[in-house]
Amino acid sequence: MKLYDQPCASAAMRLHVQALEARAEDYRVLHRLPHADEIWLSPTPSTGAVTLGVIDCETTGLTDTDRMVELALAKIVIGDGQVVDIKPPISMLEDPCMPLSEDVRRVTGLNDEDLWGHSFDENLLATELGDVDVLVAFNSAFDTRFVRQRFPHIRHPWICALWDFDWAGAGYQSRNQTGLLAERGHFYTAHRAAADAWALLVLIANPAPDGRAIAAHLVERGQQIDVRVSAAGAPFHVKDDLKAAGYRWQPDRRVWRIDVAEADATAQVDFLRALHPLIRPVVQEVDWYNRHCR
Repeated sequence: MKLYDQPCASAAMRLHVQALEARAEDYRVLHRLPHADEIWLSPTPSTGAVTLGVIDCETTGLTDTDRMVELALAKIVIGDGQVVDIKPPISMLEDPCMPLSEDVRRVTGLNDEDLWGHSFDENLLATELGDVDVLVAFNSAFDTRFVRQRFPHIRHPWICALWDFDWAGAGYQSRNQTGLLAERGHFYTAHRAAADAWALLVLIANPAPDGRAIAAHLVERGQQIDVRVSAAGAPFHVKDDLKAAGYRWQPDRRVWRIDVAEADATAQVDFLRALHPLIRPVVQEVDWYNRHCR
């Protein structure tokens, strides 16, 4: 991500920052997230641009009976692997008709009075989604569940910033959004939908090691067709073997599963059958419409 020079409080402050950054072995300087007008945009290609809708939602909790109380949508347009346009987030609130827990109030800063009488503007949301090709959240397994529950008519494909990009392979050590942005030299106040959506947009606007925007890699990965292999009936004592082989536990379905390329599916089935006779391998094709759905 290329930035225009960000305004500094004063020339003296700029000198202090430069002095600290020159001593990287002793200090790390974190900057606020850039504003939209501080991000350099590439020329828009004549064809092939993809618009990503960057989603974040805040909820009353983590269970299937909880409700979404805040939704934000930002947009980033990718063309020829580069950022060609961005749109800051819109956000909206909705009254869940139930008191917020103390934990939710503490984490988000929202209270019952903030939400009272509010409803999501479905017409505005439909308009904003009109030019969106694919939705992205940091942990899409969480956001897709609440978005599709509240807006069943939204049928966009989804990609996941957490799982659809090889952060470790790109040299990152963190696995959460705040930490990843800190590695890029930024900080922000998390756990409000608009702030989190903008933070994710900034994160995926950054370049991958090959020079293309991370968002371009997310789209490329999302469009791939995979095979999901589930280890139905796996006994408890083989969980470490499954975890070591890259399988992830899905608590809602109570099954270990892995997504692999179609060419690798047979090897996974053979692995499961050899691991334990009680395991019944289940094979399912997945794409960006169902990859991150429960």
